[in-house]
Amino acid sequence: MGADYFAGMLLNPVVAAFFLVVIAGISSIHYLRNGGAPVVPANRLLPAYACALLACAVASAVMSYVSPEEALLKWKVPPENYWNAELNEFFTTYAFAAYASLLGIATVGLPVIIHLGRRGLATIPVVLAAATVISLLLAALMSVGDSPPFRHFGALAKELVYGHLLVAMAFCLGAGLPWRRRNVRT
Repeated sequence: MGADYFAGMLLNPVVAAFFLVVIAGISSIHYLRNGGAPVVPANRLLPAYACALLACAVASAVMSYVSPEEALLKWKVPPENYWNAELNEFFTTYAFAAYASLLGIATVGLPVIIHLGRRGLATIPVVLAAATVISLLLAALMSVGDSPPFRHFGALAKELVYGHLLVAMAFCLGAGLPWRRRNVRT
């Protein structure tokens, strides 16, 4: 119940607009240094973030799907309320995924991509490898407090890695990152 309320608050247009301004501000900080052409041009950020949000929608649809039979047997959702419950679950999952992904990209992902770009390593496979490492570190941090420690690490790592890979791939494609390093001759 609390998650539904919180997700509803996140879907409020005023909250969403404020959050997007914050994300734009955080993202623009990474462009203050003029160390040559950035690996992700500023005009590619909007398509990159939009692709990441689309990936969040796909992941949320997959994660929130429950068959009508399972909804009835396990969750006691009558058939006449099935689609309402399914859409509610999707929007709740999407709200959390979208906000977490945008904040994660702006504060961790984009700086990593820019850092890799300065070294000539900002390719989709390298970014995906970095996303995997970040996912595993996050899963370790989130499961260290389990009793016993790391009890849920495997399941959490699997979910985070798959989700991060999907969102990172979408962001990279939207940003126009290359699949392999370009040969630069001097």
